Parts: sequence; structure tokens; C-alpha cells
Amino acid sequence: MGKSPITKKSQNNQHLSKQATMTAAAEVITEVAARMLDRWTQKELKVLIDSRAFVCLDVGKHLYRVGKFVLKKQHNAWIVKNQYGVTLHTFSVAPAAVLFCLYESRNMCHKAQEFVRMDAAFTKMSQEVTDYTHGLKQAVRSHNTFKQDLFLARLSISRPRLENLKTNMQKTIYSAKYSKVWETKNHETARNRN
Repeated sequence: MGKSPITKKSQNNQHLSKQATMTAAAEVITEVAARMLDRWTQKELKVLIDSRAFVCLDVGKHLYRVGKFVLKKQHNAWIVKNQYGVTLHTFSVAPAAVLFCLYESRNMCHKAQEFVRMDAAFTKMSQEVTDYTHGLKQAVRSHNTFKQDLFLARLSISRPRLENLKTNMQKTIYSAKYSKVWETKNHETARNRN
């Protein structure tokens, strides 16, 4: 004999009820796991930031945690913010921004300011070369020979200066990569205790 339609219907309802319960339970478990993972991640991030070790983390698209600082890329600039969200400086060269954060976190402010000065001079000179190049193009279009000569003279002075600044910045960055500032200095604190 066949099952009555009422029995089939109640079995289908029970089956659907079990599926709904399983789906709801899976969603709750997923939500709880996600919250636990988020709490753990935030706790570990705080431990890393507060540690003496210098840490660079890729947090998101064009956003980095560099020691206790936040480094954000906007267009062609790298903005350094402290842990309170206050902008400290805008760099045009990423390694200079990272090394600024490193020296600031090691309380070596004179070295950090050296990178700020170099980057500011490099940015200013780059803008000058760009402006002179644009002015030269305008003078060529308007057939103004006086302005052409003027912008060519300015470019002949500014381009070598820019190359010199670029070379000096690269040398400073290269030498900073191999300095002992990257060490955590745990051995020094142990020595000082004795």
C-alpha cells in the first residue's frame, strides 16, 4: 500500500525543517568563527605593533602597517600617518617613507628628518623639471624663441640637480638597508641590565 499524502507532506516538512536548522546552525557557526578570528587577528596585530621588532604588514589595497605607523598610497604619493590618524608627512618615494617609519619607531629622529628633507627636495626638483618641460613645450608651440632658450637653460641646470638628488637618495636608502637599525636591540637591553 502507498503512503498517504499527509504522511509524505509531513516527512517533506520535517526534511525542510532539518535543512533550515542545519543552514541556520552553519551560519551561526560561521559568524562566531569569523568574530573569533577577527578578535585574534586584532590581538596579534596589537602584539606585533607593540613589540620591539619592526614589522611591515600589507593590510589592504594600497594600505600598510609599518611599525606603529600607517602608510597609504594615494596616486603617486605615500602618506605616513601615526597611530592616531594624524598625517606626519607625504613622501614621493616608498622606501624613504618606510625608512622614515623605521627611524621614527627607533627614536632616531635626526635620521628620520634626513629622509623628510631628501624627499621634499626631490619632490620640489621633480616638480620644477616637470614645469620647465611643460613651459618649453608651450614655447615651442607658440614659436617664442626667447622662452625656449630660457626654459632650456633652466632645464640644463635642473635636470643634473634632480639626477644628483636621486643618486644621493638611492645611496642613502641603500646604506640604510644595511645598517644595524633593523635589529631589535634585545642584546643591548640585556647588557645594560648587568
